Amino acid sequence: QIMVVDDSVSIRKVVSRLLEEQGWQVQTAVDGMDAMEQLRECRPDLIVLDIEMPRVNGFEFLGALKNLAGCETIPVIMLTSRTTAKHREKAIALGAKGFVAKPFNNDDFVQLIMKLTNGETN
Repeated sequence: QIMVVDDSVSIRKVVSRLLEEQGWQVQTAVDGMDAMEQLRECRPDLIVLDIEMPRVNGFEFLGALKNLAGCETIPVIMLTSRTTAKHREKAIALGAKGFVAKPFNNDDFVQLIMKLTNGETN
């Protein structure tokens, strides 16, 4: 189960389609607030997270994720157009396990997800 958190409808659709084609189950959230609400009901195996979103952005979400019981160990991949070293370093410092720039290479992205989920697909 992978959660895709991005305020862009087109990005959510493209990423969801790619992941579903690989056999993963996908749930989507429109921003960090929506994702936190969904985490009360379902714990994904990995989260793909944008940085710039309304209500709760990716950095705020990463900071809050560490304090949600049972969610501290969920690997997070940042998927963003913000590619400066500053953004990457902040994401990693907050606990992101991967940092991928938009537009992304499908094969590299899938390989990173497989690595972080021990190659499991559902």
